[in-house]
Amino acid sequence: MIYDVFTLGTDNSYITFNDETNPDYYIRAKRRVFGQRDVRQFDTVVPDEMGIVDYQTLIGKGLFVIEGKIYPISGNTGLYKAEELLRKVCNPKIAQDDADSDTGYVLLKWTEDEGKQLRVKPLYVDIPEQSKSANTPTFKMVLKVRYPFVEAQSASQVTLSPVITSGGGLVIPGNLIGYPESNVDGYTNMYTGSVVGTGQSIAGLTGDTTQLRFYLKKTGAPTGNIIVNLYQHSGTFGTSSVPGTLIGQIGTIDSASLSTTAALVDMVQTNVRTLATGTNYIVTLEYSGGSASNYVMVGYDGSAPIAPGNYMTKTGSTWTADATKDMGHYVFVTGGLIIPAGGVQIGADSGGASQAVHNAGDYRAYPTINFYGTMVNPKLTNTSTGKYIEFAFNLNQGNINVTTDYDGATAIHSDGTNLLQYLTAGSDIDAFFIEPGENALSLTASTMGSNASVVINHRDVWPLS
Repeated sequence: MIYDVFTLGTDNSYITFNDETNPDYYIRAKRRVFGQRDVRQFDTVVPDEMGIVDYQTLIGKGLFVIEGKIYPISGNTGLYKAEELLRKVCNPKIAQDDADSDTGYVLLKWTEDEGKQLRVKPLYVDIPEQSKSANTPTFKMVLKVRYPFVEAQSASQVTLSPVITSGGGLVIPGNLIGYPESNVDGYTNMYTGSVVGTGQSIAGLTGDTTQLRFYLKKTGAPTGNIIVNLYQHSGTFGTSSVPGTLIGQIGTIDSASLSTTAALVDMVQTNVRTLATGTNYIVTLEYSGGSASNYVMVGYDGSAPIAPGNYMTKTGSTWTADATKDMGHYVFVTGGLIIPAGGVQIGADSGGASQAVHNAGDYRAYPTINFYGTMVNPKLTNTSTGKYIEFAFNLNQGNINVTTDYDGATAIHSDGTNLLQYLTAGSDIDAFFIEPGENALSLTASTMGSNASVVINHRDVWPLS
């Protein structure tokens, strides 16, 4: 029997199994793959009025079963609470209306096995009538599995960022930490009397800070500086990160200068701070001005956050971690390899960068890729597999967001243009995977500006067995 702690659902509809700390009930449960006995028992057409469904019958589907018993601790009250929670989590209409779900698919997470998760759609829960009269009623929950693999809860991120000098020298710093603004789908309002700080935990890279950039806008006419601070890390990285000891201020942003339309905003650096590889930090935006009608808005991804760290907010003097969000941000630091102009003869506007990416799982991973800066015919190659993605396209503003997954791939410019039509004939976007083990990635282009970079995110993957 497997009785490890695991969770199912989103913040709006959430349940924890095998949780001995709940004062009202204990739901003991185990997980297993759907079998033939379940097909015979549960095969039925699900009514359309239960929500937007993508199934007609349970036969032939990739399904998962959670089954167990309810042990009420606070009598009938605890029993009713547990039964209601099971029903709510398994109501397709509720799940699909949840802003944090993906057309009804939510995350089944377990942390006692290295923090892994499975994307599932709760379909049905059965609490037999004869067991309801017992002190410990049984239940069986059926879930549809979206993809036939298990993935890591925390994403891995690498950045390839060659910088070209006008004299023909090539600088390969590789020292960019960030999360693309194209993923932003929500905002935190900051003003006195409400939230007065937002932050993100980051994994450091060795070097001195040169610039920090955030996705911001304003409502009304706020005034005063937003302070950008750097803190030591406290908590569990990516889950409960909050600021520890203040290292110091890095810079400021004038709130009055913000636009009412969201945009990437550079800070004015006031102090250089030194980061170190292998050390986690907290970067914060703190603002003590404004009002309920004049405030600063900080962009975050609240639907599918995949940055390694986590978001946080400050109310009063208290910081609260929020692992369901990631801030749109970029942290630039010095460092890297510099090839002097006189040492190597290369084109002044061409160059490239390469870096190894590691998939610690034993199944191919589907990456999310963002191309930034000025590039003509950008090309990302996995030299370990020979597969590449290349666009016959002049990227001179915005970015290209490439998403690959089990259902297919997309390539969208930040202005909304579908760029699949610009893929070169040899590109194999549907087979561009991060294979188990080391993968060598390379970024090249016909011409490349000093601000060119590509950011690759992936989660380690294991097959569902």
